Amino acid sequence: MKNIIVYVKDKTILADLFLFIDSKIYKLYLASSAKKVENYLRSKNISLVLLESGYDNLEIAHHLSNLKNDIFFEISTIVIENGKDNSLDEFLQKGASDFINFPFSEIQINKKIHNHIFPNINNKSIRMLVDSKVEELSEVQSVMIESLSTLAEYRDPETGGHIKRTQNYVKALALELRKQKKFIDFLNEDAIELMYLSVPLHDIGKVGIPDNILLKPGKLSEEEFEIMKKHTTFGHDTIFLARSKLDNNAFLKFADDVAYTHHEKWDGSGYPRGLKGEEIPIIGRLMAIADVYDAIISKRVYKNAMNHNDAKNIIIEGKGSHFDPDIVDAFIAIEEAFENIATIYADKDYADFGKNTEKVYSNRIKNVLLVDDNLLMLKIFSNQIKNMGFEVTTANNARHALDIIENYDIDLLVTDLEMPVMNGFELTKKIRENNKELLIFALTSANFNLTKEDIESFGFNDFMLKPLDTKIFQLKLSKY
Repeated sequence: MKNIIVYVKDKTILADLFLFIDSKIYKLYLASSAKKVENYLRSKNISLVLLESGYDNLEIAHHLSNLKNDIFFEISTIVIENGKDNSLDEFLQKGASDFINFPFSEIQINKKIHNHIFPNINNKSIRMLVDSKVEELSEVQSVMIESLSTLAEYRDPETGGHIKRTQNYVKALALELRKQKKFIDFLNEDAIELMYLSVPLHDIGKVGIPDNILLKPGKLSEEEFEIMKKHTTFGHDTIFLARSKLDNNAFLKFADDVAYTHHEKWDGSGYPRGLKGEEIPIIGRLMAIADVYDAIISKRVYKNAMNHNDAKNIIIEGKGSHFDPDIVDAFIAIEEAFENIATIYADKDYADFGKNTEKVYSNRIKNVLLVDDNLLMLKIFSNQIKNMGFEVTTANNARHALDIIENYDIDLLVTDLEMPVMNGFELTKKIRENNKELLIFALTSANFNLTKEDIESFGFNDFMLKPLDTKIFQLKLSKY
């Protein structure tokens, strides 16, 4: 039995539909409002929507099209043209799949419905299988990238939040740099996201450096430094081997470039190849500033941490020699974002992890609602939080999140800020109109300048940068 929603008000059309449509194959759900249509789509296994034409229903057709694109697989909408207006073209532009003129015969309406429902069964099954495999591969890739990046971090335990910080420094720089005309074509959203994902592999070659050099508490000798420099070629060799087995893989190209060239210098005095100027891939030039800045502000056994202004002055001094002048200018324009990222992922927070987190599991927070329009991130973040012992509900848009909050007990909302239709700021504002008590954390991959004060003014309790860091998450939870 296939389920069909009927959103028709004309009684003559309704009578023919219920008379002609084969009740042995199809079950009709009569909707009296657009909200009822949406409820049926969410609660029933719907195969088709029949919608009466008319200018009053144009926005409904558009809304249904958005719902299908955002939430549901292929569900056709057939418009019944009643001859009372000329709105058919507008319906098709708004996302309707097909139309049928009224009056129609029993054969015509059943044939039209059959052609839309039954081919979709096979197409839907194939699409679901393909999407499932693509999602699975993407999930494995994302998790493996992060897992591989921690190899270098385990070998060099003093780095703490270095990977998280540099990953976000590079993205912040890239977003600022693409405002310049010369970079706008290359630094598109896909390229920036791939660079963001590849940065954690920049020091993967350190797994090949002997412990007596990598973990030496003091300054390296000249001979030791020459060995340490080989981490760039070790990283390149490892990633290039993977690249040779995958043709034109964009992610691996960025990963190779960042591992191989992040110690090159604009004037050609860097290593391992002495590349100069724009010979250095852009991700290597971005990473050079990110890496140096983070090294300066971080405490090591052989040096104290310097402050942001010290790091800023050193980077400015290196403009045109160590660093790409354009990227130095971008750094100066967003220096507050660098300070903010450094604060969010401070090494002291990593050192404190585990000291005060026991009460996380004994306080009032049990049910977590996670909201993100990126389905891959939603699944990964959900698994992370579940593995911490929480009950997790997910939503891939703000409207769905509001429905869940209205009908279920939620202790903590973790919401992405960058979402279409209704973003995380708007969602939180809507919630705070009636609910002042719900704990709400923001999650962002682009709002690097947000401070704790900013976030609280928007109605959030706290915020985190993507990707979700479970250590930071638990430390934040321990305050509530």
